[in-house]
Amino acid sequence: MKKLKENYNNLQKQLENPRIRAIVILSLYAIFFILVIVLLNLGGKGTTAIKRKPTEDSKNQIIDTQNYKNISSNYKYECNIEYNLDGDTTKYLLTGHFNQTNKIDEVSIYDNETDNYNTVEKPSFINDDFILLDKIISYVNEKEYEFSTTYKDKTIMKNYKVPLSDINDTYSKNTNIEVSVYELDNKIIKIIVDSTNYDKLNNSEVKNVLYTINYENIE
Repeated sequence: MKKLKENYNNLQKQLENPRIRAIVILSLYAIFFILVIVLLNLGGKGTTAIKRKPTEDSKNQIIDTQNYKNISSNYKYECNIEYNLDGDTTKYLLTGHFNQTNKIDEVSIYDNETDNYNTVEKPSFINDDFILLDKIISYVNEKEYEFSTTYKDKTIMKNYKVPLSDINDTYSKNTNIEVSVYELDNKIIKIIVDSTNYDKLNNSEVKNVLYTINYENIE
């Protein structure tokens, strides 16, 4: 206790020196500001996004096919198909046009060695129902989308789950395919169909089947 009192008296004497007192005050200010900066940084790292409940306006909306003028009357399409069978993926490119009836212009298969597509006969697994615009829209019509994404170019993607029973009423209603519809200026420009669960019914070795269809000249 005596030693503590001596130390306190010595500190008081040193603080009587204006220069030492100024240094001590500046040091205390510096320590204070350092603590504030550290606490702010720690607080920023722990901040998470605030999740808000959706308002009535932001809830999933039913797609309105009336927005797409003459949706199935006349258009061109290019369809990329990835077909993964037992771990091996084969890529196909299918081009065609629709004018009252469907017309496939060419089907080709990607050759990894030459890095080119070679013309082939249309494989039996390719399903026109996952390519034709009006057919795909009939699957998602009057369904609420699972989620949507708006891109910088104002393209809107809406993702739907379609029960297999909607494609064939003998199939399960508890298993789905996924359909992503891309809209720009109230017109569909692209659709991605993940038909894996559908194709697995015909071939158990199927791992993944993905259709990516780009549409042009929709009238």
